[in-house]
Amino acid sequence: VQGDLPAGIRMLLYVEDREFCPDLYDGVNADFVVYNRGGDWTSSYNARCDGVLFTANLASGYTADAYTLVEPTSLSWYAQLQLFRRQAVRHIRWNLPGDPGALLCGICFGDKSALSEAAVSAFRLSGISHLIAVSGLHMAIIAQGVLAILHKLRMPRRLSALLTAAIVLIFMALTGFTPSVTRAAVMQFFLLAAPLFGRESDGVTSLLTALALLLLLNPSACASVSLQLSFSSVAGIWFLSDRMYRALSRRIEDLKIAENRHARRVLLFAAGSVSSSIGAMALSAPLTAVHFGSVSVVSPISNILCLWIVSAVYIGGYIIVLLGAFLPGAAALAGSVLAWGVRYIYAVSGFLSRLPCANVYVRNPLFLGWLALVYALFFAAWLRSRKTGRFRALAPICVSLALLFAAAGITRLQWSDTLRLTALDVGQGECIVLTSGEHAAVIDCGGSWVTHDAGKSAVQFLGGECRRSVDALILTHLHADHANGAAQLLSRVRVGTLYLPRETEETSLLAEILNAAERQGTRVEYVTEDMALPLGTAGLAVWSPLLPESDDANENGLIIAASQDDFEAFILGDAPSKAEKALIASAPMPDAEVLFVAHHGSNTSTCKELLEAITPETAVISVGYNTYGHPTQKVLDRLAKYEITVLRTDTDGEITIAAGEG
Repeated sequence: VQGDLPAGIRMLLYVEDREFCPDLYDGVNADFVVYNRGGDWTSSYNARCDGVLFTANLASGYTADAYTLVEPTSLSWYAQLQLFRRQAVRHIRWNLPGDPGALLCGICFGDKSALSEAAVSAFRLSGISHLIAVSGLHMAIIAQGVLAILHKLRMPRRLSALLTAAIVLIFMALTGFTPSVTRAAVMQFFLLAAPLFGRESDGVTSLLTALALLLLLNPSACASVSLQLSFSSVAGIWFLSDRMYRALSRRIEDLKIAENRHARRVLLFAAGSVSSSIGAMALSAPLTAVHFGSVSVVSPISNILCLWIVSAVYIGGYIIVLLGAFLPGAAALAGSVLAWGVRYIYAVSGFLSRLPCANVYVRNPLFLGWLALVYALFFAAWLRSRKTGRFRALAPICVSLALLFAAAGITRLQWSDTLRLTALDVGQGECIVLTSGEHAAVIDCGGSWVTHDAGKSAVQFLGGECRRSVDALILTHLHADHANGAAQLLSRVRVGTLYLPRETEETSLLAEILNAAERQGTRVEYVTEDMALPLGTAGLAVWSPLLPESDDANENGLIIAASQDDFEAFILGDAPSKAEKALIASAPMPDAEVLFVAHHGSNTSTCKELLEAITPETAVISVGYNTYGHPTQKVLDRLAKYEITVLRTDTDGEITIAAGEG
């Protein structure tokens, strides 16, 4: 960009096709400045190193005529790698359109931007999400593949290790030196260092030395979840997988079918996949349970079924990139063939993720106890093997599966026809789950992204109760703190109907939610008039927007009443006092046991007229850290004046109220 810039600001902006647009190259290397309509220069992105490439979201008030755009004259080697990466992603998406290309970009380059939330969820539930997070697996494929090729070429051992290390370094730069790739590369460097110095490679020494080096450079990295999972997985593979593989291979050799050379190779490959998957899972599963609240039970099966094809798909992706640059027709043909392998991965992950108990959520004490018992069973089997000389895994596997289904069955038996309303702790937002027997509904699903993930919280709550579907998802309005987790919920849980307020403004959030609903086959209904919805033995009354003439989303939001027998609860979303008064005027209000306070306790809601009309006994405020002063002291004083018991998610955590106990 050429022009008069303010003092201290330097910027060179390269844009595709000489157009001023927000779709810029990857990598952040220069101060980014926009010239707004008010005439002031404002910096919206800071530099991280010298260079020319960056990604930025442009402010809505810029004026393009303030700049003269020029093409880049020279690029650093790192910038050239980033350009290659971007072009490679385009080649893959061009030759494998749709979902196959989106997944292949994730496998080859860790680019998950085009993957649907449903696909990401299926990979997570089936335990193969590591396929789309470029890290140790991809680094191992590259390093072992290069070493195998150089060995075939009879390259000296030391030179092979040196060339492989150089390629690993290039791959690190290509992926942007992400922490996961850097950690995997450091471990590979230590393994490659052994032949360079004429030493034997020792896995334990390499692992501990790499860990010490990374912590020396950044001691706070020990708190990183990905670091913990990476090293626990590798440690499990080195400590357990080799022993398991030797035991399985001995048994395979005893089988009659092993006399067939091809069958023997298949069985040994399966044994290797089983050993590596279980070894990696053995030490990482407790960490996964602690950090993510769930553990994939089908992970060993999904890895066995998918790992054999991942290497071919991974290498095939790079072949398509190279062919796309010189032989577009051949690249398209290769892409059509490779797409079948990618679809196979989709099919496996989709099928396994839908199996009962594919994922267990340890917020349920029964599942947490089950996980602890599984480790106890296998530890006991290991102790027994030290006496007998043979590890017998069939008994603990069968007992573990029986106990898992028993825990799920007991959980389902605990379902009650009594209406239960649970306000999840989602920070500064709202997500309320209603259950009655086998029926469930979710009202709003949003929170503060920085500290809480409303979609994840709702999925974990439902999963902890072994609920795989909900009858309805009702969004009172489309503000982020009430709806930013809705797409994730729609993608991970079967939702019968999505209810939205009428004349909802078109936004990117709404588009994301509707796209997720369409992918999952969820029916979408706009509430244009008051309606009654059944929920098991309970019922929901949904009021359409009471102030249709207003353009304010809060005033145009839905209001819901949940009732069972003599129990009544009101859920107001962010309705202001004006809407509350309109509700009172629309029909006689029954006495309510519970009021879910509107707008997180804002002073603009919870008017005295509403409290006098419905006379609630308990008020629930869904609130978290905020700069608005919610809940305001005036609202708290007003509730205290009417002797209403106040429960808050920021102080009381998750709040559950059952009909008859309010």
